[in-house]
Amino acid sequence: MGALGFLLTALAFWPAVAGTRVIDSLEFQRTATGEQELRIRLNTAMRYITHMPTTSGKLLQIRLQPIATAGIGDVELNGRSIVSWGPTRDLPLVEVAYEGDAAGGPSMVLKFASPVRFSVRSAPDMRSIYVVVGVAGAPAAVTAPPPPTPAAAPVPTPVVAAAPPALAAVNTSYPYVINLSSSTRPVSVSSLPKLEAFRQYRLYTSQFDKDGKLWYRLRLGFFPTAAAAKDALRLVNSAYPDAWVAKASPEERRNSAASAITTAVPAGMAAVAPAPVPAAPAPAPAPAPAPQVATAPSTVGTVSTGRPQQMLDQAAKAMTAGDYQKATLLYTAVLETRDEPARQQAQELLGLARERSGQIAHAKAEYDTYLTTYPQGEGADRVRQRLAGLLTARSAPQGKLGNAIAGEPSAWQTSIYGGLSQFYNYGLTDIDGVGRTVNRSDISSDLDATVRARSKEYEFNAQFIGGYVADLLPDGEDQPHVNTLYFESVDRKNGLSARFGRQSRSTGGVLGRFDGGAIDFQFLPLARLSLVGGYPVDTSTELAPDTDRSFYGGGLEFGTFADHWNVGIYGINQMVDGIVDRRAVGGEVRYFDSHRSLFALVDYDVSYDELNMALLSGNWVFPDRTTLALSLDYRNSPSLSTTNALQGQGVQEISDLQLTLTEEEIRALAEDRTANSKSATFSASRPLGDRFQIGGDVTVSTLSGTPASTIGLVAVPATPDTGYEFFYSTQLIASNLLMDGDIEIFGLRYADVEAAGTATATLDMRFPLTSGWRVNPRFRGDIRRNKNDDGERTRLRPSIRSDYRPAKWLRFDIEVGAEFTDDSALGTSTKTTSYDVMLGYRVNF
Repeated sequence: MGALGFLLTALAFWPAVAGTRVIDSLEFQRTATGEQELRIRLNTAMRYITHMPTTSGKLLQIRLQPIATAGIGDVELNGRSIVSWGPTRDLPLVEVAYEGDAAGGPSMVLKFASPVRFSVRSAPDMRSIYVVVGVAGAPAAVTAPPPPTPAAAPVPTPVVAAAPPALAAVNTSYPYVINLSSSTRPVSVSSLPKLEAFRQYRLYTSQFDKDGKLWYRLRLGFFPTAAAAKDALRLVNSAYPDAWVAKASPEERRNSAASAITTAVPAGMAAVAPAPVPAAPAPAPAPAPAPQVATAPSTVGTVSTGRPQQMLDQAAKAMTAGDYQKATLLYTAVLETRDEPARQQAQELLGLARERSGQIAHAKAEYDTYLTTYPQGEGADRVRQRLAGLLTARSAPQGKLGNAIAGEPSAWQTSIYGGLSQFYNYGLTDIDGVGRTVNRSDISSDLDATVRARSKEYEFNAQFIGGYVADLLPDGEDQPHVNTLYFESVDRKNGLSARFGRQSRSTGGVLGRFDGGAIDFQFLPLARLSLVGGYPVDTSTELAPDTDRSFYGGGLEFGTFADHWNVGIYGINQMVDGIVDRRAVGGEVRYFDSHRSLFALVDYDVSYDELNMALLSGNWVFPDRTTLALSLDYRNSPSLSTTNALQGQGVQEISDLQLTLTEEEIRALAEDRTANSKSATFSASRPLGDRFQIGGDVTVSTLSGTPASTIGLVAVPATPDTGYEFFYSTQLIASNLLMDGDIEIFGLRYADVEAAGTATATLDMRFPLTSGWRVNPRFRGDIRRNKNDDGERTRLRPSIRSDYRPAKWLRFDIEVGAEFTDDSALGTSTKTTSYDVMLGYRVNF
């Protein structure tokens, strides 16, 4: 620790440069099913596209698509980084890496020491990816928590574990329902009467918020007309005399299967098939009893009957497969049995199933029910932690998840972890007729270190990420850098967190990296206040915090509403050398469920009275895992600020312009140098069996020109607009094709811009030769043809990368590549050959 402490202290005083890493941190949570849930926090909004392989393996590749809100540059999005994490139990995770230059778009790659099962999903805030990991080849571990008191052996009882029989005949396009009851307390399934109507139609629960209180409704549906629903009232009036007819929203009807209630068959009564949903106002008579049990719809899967433990096992497999609707039905069925240990476990896991399906209010209600029924024990500790996580899930920064800490609230756990790496980089270019030039020769040394102390209620973290580049060229200049250096404290009990130092944000109007502080306070269950301030960090030339530029701002975050919606608003003020640099208001709206997501962002500069950014991004995942996505983007490029006036002026500070220009002239110059861009992207992907996936996208974009500037120290010429540019791409992804654990990505792309058309083919392959040795051959070929002359460029780039890990704490890397370019125009040809080599190691501690 002495050497590490000295190194951290020394690096802390090195001059800093920007360089936001896409992956911020990793957090772990052991689930009640015995799996590990990994949350990968991101420093910018990203949409999860797909992953390969689909269910299990030693290598998991997750494809992402940036939702470019602001503040993170191409260098970070196109770069590579490896993330460190703290100690975990029973998780064979070896490495988590971000690869911005992967074929087919940015990817995260997770490597495991042994084969595992996994499922992947995005988080509602679009800034986290969840990966649930279990042991491959075995069902998820299901260990019933010990009951509060000894329970007698369960009496074998036939249980209908399927959804209510009416599920098979329910038509959710019918809008009318019968509202049986409304209460501020959750519906007690065990106290429900045994009515024949519950077998003819779907019995389910829904929730709504009124004056800050959560209400629970018990409903029966669905009916084509109000008259048909009124006629069916006679079937329930004996038990629910105050029942009334209502009209259910399309979303409520879609979600009704997940909240359906199964009632036990009364003694001596055989299960009956559902009565057909009436097509006329008068309800059809019930058919004769049939000796069969209807199953859930095919979209849910067959839910078999059996003992409670068998149903728990089936539900655990459904959870691992991401079929949360089926798991919800099974856990609900277990709650109807007399097996108290199984009921306790099902109550906890029912909340988890609803949480993972995006039904946050339902999950909170189930967790509350668990804590009311089982207030003590290890399960209660897990549920309290998850419930706290639901209330603070949108807090940033926020407390890290982890394995539940046993003992008193004052018990503390501490850990120190990180990694040290060194790489040598060499680049050579040979131009025919000109000669050879060594354009890169350097050694980069990087360190990331995290110190963490946490208890049940509090957490303290300190993190450093930085390094030093020693340039070996004769005219080279060494460059130290500090990417991250902050201290963070979290008070879970009071919903308060604070982070001070060098950090990054992409919310609340903050444009990326800054030196300063951020405070978040969850003052209501559905409302969070954020305050932020400091000094922006823009470029690698900034060797110290730029105190001539400062900003402060605040925001409010509301949600989650109606299980799926979150809204945030903010205001921010930024000054430079005594004048307004940026003064903006804006907000985000997010919708998220297990099949759809929507992300909308608006940023408006009230000082310049101009829209700075407007973004709309959404996707839809269908039952067959086909995914469609659409993104519409309007923004100033670069983001509008007074600092833009420095472009082309040959000075570094606004104060230099103030010597000869008025504030109005400087602001006019900034507007002249700010273009705006518009783009639209439509993408789609679809699995082709277990081993193949196909995807593609189409993008159209345009960048406006900028006028000539006659004011300023230097006259800056006008720039033309780009016109409309079109980009088309497609990818075929395969796994386990040539050997177990391999991944192959073949891509085609065509760029149609005003000056030229360029066709590109890429091939990216990963092969696990042994448990610790992997090779990654790549190839890229481009053919560009000019539209205004006979010019043509052909470029071929083969490369191969290999990593060898003799131990979990040590990794060696080497990459060798070449690039062959042939430029021809006006009857002449120029050939250029480039070579590059990278080799080094990384040590984890």
